[in-house]
Amino acid sequence: MPTYRYTAKTDGCETCLDGFEVLQALSDEPLTACPSCKVAIRRVIGGATCMTSQRWNEKKLLSDDNLRKNGFKKLVKSGDGKYVDVLKT
Repeated sequence: MPTYRYTAKTDGCETCLDGFEVLQALSDEPLTACPSCKVAIRRVIGGATCMTSQRWNEKKLLSDDNLRKNGFKKLVKSGDGKYVDVLKT
């Protein structure tokens, strides 16, 4: 489920003036009032977040073993201008 950020349209309490986040399903209707002070609020569109982990770094994702396991080909140009799949065993 995505996290949505809300902020007050006008004056409100400290919570909605600073903005707050709510975990909601995609099918849920957007909130229209602050849960604390009941002032009108709006949903703020933000940038996408990128999940990173040392476990899934680029080096491991593109390793020969991982590519082979997931059914990809790794084509390398040979000396005669043709490409050879180096993952074939």
